[in-house]
Amino acid sequence: MIVIEELRPYLEENFQRLGLHVLGKNELGLEEIGELTPDSVRQVLANLQLTSKGEKPELLNLPPRPPALCPGCPHRAFYYALNMVNQHVHCDTKMCWM
Repeated sequence: MIVIEELRPYLEENFQRLGLHVLGKNELGLEEIGELTPDSVRQVLANLQLTSKGEKPELLNLPPRPPALCPGCPHRAFYYALNMVNQHVHCDTKMCWM
């Protein structure tokens, strides 16, 4: 089983506890820290001969999705309170600022 997940290898470790053979980020040559990009995942799949290196998927015409904080993020209440008093908040996954 191939498991590629950002941050902590939660699913990978739990599948291994079930006795399944898992290829995770370390075995696949992906960085432990940092974002996964489509190109890095595509390269891993090409190295495993699951797709060709230059093969790019067909682009889908999907509506844009605004960024959102994770459901369990401790910052959600803070940003909600700021928005209630008309303060603009800009953030990304690495750093938040007002």
